[in-house]
Amino acid sequence: MVLDRATVARLLPRRIGFELATRALTETSLRRGAQPNRLIIPLTGQIGAVLSVMAGVLHEPLLFGAKISAVLPENRHRGFAGHQGAVVFFDSDTGRLLAILHGGEITARRTAAATAVATRALARPNSRVLALIGAGEQASHHLDALLESMPIDEVRIWSQSTERAGAFVANHTEASSKLVTHDRVDTAIKGADIICTLTSAPNPVLFGRWLEPGQHVNAVGASVRQFRELDDEAVARAKFYADYLPMLHAEGGEYLGALASGAITADHVIGEIGEVLLGRLPGRESDAEITLFKSLGIVAEDLTAAHFAVTKAIAENHGARVSFE
Repeated sequence: MVLDRATVARLLPRRIGFELATRALTETSLRRGAQPNRLIIPLTGQIGAVLSVMAGVLHEPLLFGAKISAVLPENRHRGFAGHQGAVVFFDSDTGRLLAILHGGEITARRTAAATAVATRALARPNSRVLALIGAGEQASHHLDALLESMPIDEVRIWSQSTERAGAFVANHTEASSKLVTHDRVDTAIKGADIICTLTSAPNPVLFGRWLEPGQHVNAVGASVRQFRELDDEAVARAKFYADYLPMLHAEGGEYLGALASGAITADHVIGEIGEVLLGRLPGRESDAEITLFKSLGIVAEDLTAAHFAVTKAIAENHGARVSFE
């Protein structure tokens, strides 16, 4: 079964995505499966361009598969998404290749869903002002996910390209909240309750000296150790949560940079967001705390989303069939 972008989008409605992300994050923290750190192979010729392979197994129920992606930050100048690839999903009984799914759509939807779940757990419940730092595909999905999950009534947009920021607003006129572009990051986040960094920038765009008490930050854009969207002070000022500690220790650029500089120690990280969802760790404990969720992405999110989409596709006869016997 081959499921293209449009089909994956139809099969994975936003609200179901929240449930799937919650399951993936909690199963990860319960260690019910095997998720080796992603294999990252640099591609020559472009800064930050890599071939990424994520494979894993979940045990309850048994799910296994892999996602292979070409990640090219410069695609934003070509009109293509930065993540290109596919999720391959196998039959749990026979090992037969069951489906190939559009990797970019799976990635965008499960990443935004995980952010929304973490935000509900860590942000102030009455958060109404959202700042999106970046105006690409992830920003679009994060806007939809956070508007559905939080009482947002104002959204600030910043992009390295003012034209891209303006186009983002024009393309989301149906949003129920007020969308406003900003030409500086510090003004975009001033007074914001929730901040999402969604860029392909190799160096920090969000600085700790700008952060205010009570804010919640989702650091999403940087997924390799050489890139970081937050500076050391931003990391040091925040209660820090990860999606998966082994990946954080291997590829979390913000964490590794702050650790190397001495701005933090290894015990600065509270733990995984799945542990908060399970009630094993505290989340936000006061309105004055600055909280930070570092999202690197885990294959458990891809597998739970793929399983739901494939099950629904079989039941409703979606997708093209290709013989791989």
